[in-house]
Amino acid sequence: MYNMITKEKLINCGICKKQFNDPRILPCSHTYCLRCIKQIASNHSEYFECPQYDGAIVPKDSIDTLKVNQTINDIIEFLNFSSGLIPCTNCNSTTSETWCNNCTTSYCARCCQDVHRIRAFQNHQLISLREKSIELMSCESHQDEILKYWCLKCDTCVCSDCLLNDHKEHPYILIHKAAKDFETKVNIDLSNIELSLNKNINQTDASISIIKDEHESKKVMINNSMNFLQRIIDEHEKEILEKIQNIDENNNKLMEDFKNRLQNELEDLEKQKLTLEILRSSKNPMKIMRARQEFIDYINRRNRILQGLQLPTKHTYRIEGIDQVQNVREHILQCGQFIDSVKHPDETITYHNPQLEKLIADNQMKQEWNFERKILIDEDMKILADALQNNTIIAVQQKENDAVYDDAPDEYLDPITSTLMVDPVMLPSSRQIIDRSTIARHLLSDQTDPFNRNPLRMQDVIPQSELKQEIEQWKMSRHRQQS
Repeated sequence: MYNMITKEKLINCGICKKQFNDPRILPCSHTYCLRCIKQIASNHSEYFECPQYDGAIVPKDSIDTLKVNQTINDIIEFLNFSSGLIPCTNCNSTTSETWCNNCTTSYCARCCQDVHRIRAFQNHQLISLREKSIELMSCESHQDEILKYWCLKCDTCVCSDCLLNDHKEHPYILIHKAAKDFETKVNIDLSNIELSLNKNINQTDASISIIKDEHESKKVMINNSMNFLQRIIDEHEKEILEKIQNIDENNNKLMEDFKNRLQNELEDLEKQKLTLEILRSSKNPMKIMRARQEFIDYINRRNRILQGLQLPTKHTYRIEGIDQVQNVREHILQCGQFIDSVKHPDETITYHNPQLEKLIADNQMKQEWNFERKILIDEDMKILADALQNNTIIAVQQKENDAVYDDAPDEYLDPITSTLMVDPVMLPSSRQIIDRSTIARHLLSDQTDPFNRNPLRMQDVIPQSELKQEIEQWKMSRHRQQS
């Protein structure tokens, strides 16, 4: 039996909490109803952001192009057919009991009898809804042939005629065997991910326990020592306790947050396992193979994440001089000094954006990089800033431009770098206009507007298309003068 709570999470939209209607997959692999995505996007001027705030952003004009989650549709159809809860197509008021392969429609007992009383329909093939035939798909190139094979070279379903023509001499196997082999591989990969996640969760639990024990031990030590000179060192003791309290709370939160991240990954894994189990139970290899790319994407993405996964480094410290309190009264204020020995950890999960990294690589030799209509989160801007810093061609070109454009109007110059702007944007709160690359580098270390210190995110800046066009026209005129 399937876990009912997990099954409901699998087939219900996380926004409307109802069964999916036209489910669409976001770049982060989360799925929501198309109408729910559009409803949330209507509250924002430019884009839709995943409700789980994992960095996935979809421009408004790209929402309709999001890929349909056919795997979810297949699972909902399979569960509905298995449970017999499909309403009669004819009367829409009684639960269906029979499926007609000729009408490709489900009927309740009464409607089935009424419809097939007609002589022309009496030879229709009727079966119990629970025994609905495995879906057979016709080949798009050969409509009279059924897709029964899997081409190993092209990774696609083919029919007998395909094997004699476009896929001649290509290695192939029966689609049932391809589905079974893929199912086995996915099971192994999902099990390995589960083992790794559980291992990290256990390590996190152990670290949380150690943090709590160490906190209590240090607290007792400090209190016992400071009580001897309580009237003198009350304020000093309070200062130390506040520091370790803040650090231990931060340490505990660091581990709890990391554990929550792992548990979320584990929950996503359970969904993948349940998806595979339901598809396997449907005994329909086409459904499994339709979900093939989604499983591959999930496994590859999670394996990349797990390769960079490591337990967060906690903020460690020690208390020096506490044993000198009774012997060296004149050095009381030096006793129990707080020594910070923190080692700032790197990101526990390395962020990658393959599409952005490919775009940068493809434009490496160009003098300008155009990222218009691409919404970038803070992690994306760090990738972009690092690439810009390493791009010597752009650096050399910038020096040449500085000489050519040294008499540029002030409104064309970046107010911070005093260089000609390439992609001017307006900061929403201060209304200052600045080059996109300049504010991007600033936000890597300080998430505020540099002119008024109000909070600022990269996706909030306002493009200045008309000013950009003016600058381009001015540059062209300067080049004509130089030539």
